[in-house]
Amino acid sequence: MPAKTPVRILVGTRKGAFLFSSKDRKKWDIAGPCFSGQEVHRVAQDPRDPKRHYAAVTTPGLARTSTPAPTTARSGNLPKRDSKSKG
Repeated sequence: MPAKTPVRILVGTRKGAFLFSSKDRKKWDIAGPCFSGQEVHRVAQDPRDPKRHYAAVTTPGLARTSTPAPTTARSGNLPKRDSKSKG
């Protein structure tokens, strides 16, 4: 069976943007949030520079980051969602 290609999924939420990545599609890493505290409607990676991401956010409209997400966590170590928070 051929080796699987690594996967990267960019997700926009009401609390920022997150990057999910996996080499084997069984174990996932999550990085983020980028654009923390902003409602992210769309997010895309610059094909010329994989470290640069663009996001359509509520304010100011279009945002850009050229650094990796400030925090990373393994999928097994993610904090549990606070039941009182929205989103």
